Amino acid sequence: MKKTLRNSRIAAIALLTMLSVNVFANNPFIGKEKELPIEFKYVGIVNEKAVFELKVAATEEENDYVITIGDQAGVSLYRENIKSNQLFSKRFVFSEEINDNMLIVSITCKNNNKTVVYKIENKYNYTQETIVSEVVE
Repeated sequence: MKKTLRNSRIAAIALLTMLSVNVFANNPFIGKEKELPIEFKYVGIVNEKAVFELKVAATEEENDYVITIGDQAGVSLYRENIKSNQLFSKRFVFSEEINDNMLIVSITCKNNNKTVVYKIENKYNYTQETIVSEVVE
């Protein structure tokens, strides 16, 4: 009985050790600094055109950015250099470019050569619901 209890304790300690090592090893926020302070998100649709917003929290050390938008074949559709040492935001409106094509948005900080890449693509889902409800008369 004592041997079984001791073996159970050892197994429990070993399991907890493995789980804690696995959690710390796979956590992307431990031991890494954030690459670039960039947020790129889908805002919605205005006049049947997709609107996206880019926010960059630029600093004195990271103040020179290149924004590039291209398609999956590598054709550049838009390119802009922005120099700013404060928060800036930019909105992009896409109409025909995004229909069935995948767009690649790349933001590069020239000061440290770090790049953040976003992929924009449409996914179509066809959903049909069948509802059965009781009719009370």
